[in-house]
Amino acid sequence: MKKKTALTKMHIAPSTVCYDAVAARDSNEVGLILAAVRKKNGYSLVAFSKLLYNYGVDVSDKGISKWEKGYTTPSIYQLVAICHALNIKEGPSYFTKAFQKPALLNDIGQKKLPSTKWT
Repeated sequence: MKKKTALTKMHIAPSTVCYDAVAARDSNEVGLILAAVRKKNGYSLVAFSKLLYNYGVDVSDKGISKWEKGYTTPSIYQLVAICHALNIKEGPSYFTKAFQKPALLNDIGQKKLPSTKWT
């Protein structure tokens, strides 16, 4: 018989945590970013609903509107399908305010740029 091992919580200093799920939910990060990306790609709610259907997500335009307004959220499977539909290679983490696009320049090139945050 195998010996049972107790699982212990890992304690992480609050200053090292870079994501707060409660704050993200309260500020509707996912919904706001989803709405912006959908609009940037030129999809109406109805067109986006039809696009998602091709990826196995059967959601109405009203359902997408609820996601975007923060009344509900897509499941992780739906969010992955959204990433595929919108060609978001970074995955679900793209839908957070903390997400930063990968640098296109190496460290030397980055140092030559003025200290401006790119969006």
